[in-house]
Amino acid sequence: MKVTYVVRGQEFISSTQKFLSVYEAFGIEPPFFVTTPPILGESGNKKLSKRDGAKDILDYKKEGYLPETMINYLAFLGFNPGGEKEVYTPKELIEVFDLTKIQHSGAKWSDEKLDWFNKEHIKLLPKEEIEKNILEWLPENMRNPRLVPIIFERISKWGDITEMVR
Repeated sequence: MKVTYVVRGQEFISSTQKFLSVYEAFGIEPPFFVTTPPILGESGNKKLSKRDGAKDILDYKKEGYLPETMINYLAFLGFNPGGEKEVYTPKELIEVFDLTKIQHSGAKWSDEKLDWFNKEHIKLLPKEEIEKNILEWLPENMRNPRLVPIIFERISKWGDITEMVR
């Protein structure tokens, strides 16, 4: 028998009974509901919201964060597989994921930690890809491959390059 999981935020707990009633009314086997803890703002005392500076995921892309970083970081906000390792590829996360290791309390958002994750994921890229990205983020008149190692040491996301050249 195949089990279907629906992963929802903690704020949907109160509406779960209504959803179960709909499944029952249609004679459909309900899915297994998994509740995740909220993501808290940097202060750690209330849920992250747009009012408090939360950004759209596309803003992170524009700032030069890698998709693998966002997956890794967001997974670790509510889940910990145990052990010392923190940097996982999406494939590795799938392999270690276990519903029983979802945390019960909210996790605090940290731009500093996100930057660290991104720097670690950039380090995993082939040297050619690092060079290509750095050169693409530089203004045309500054695209010199000799600058790549100097810039690489000083960035945690591609968008830092834009800030450096200002």
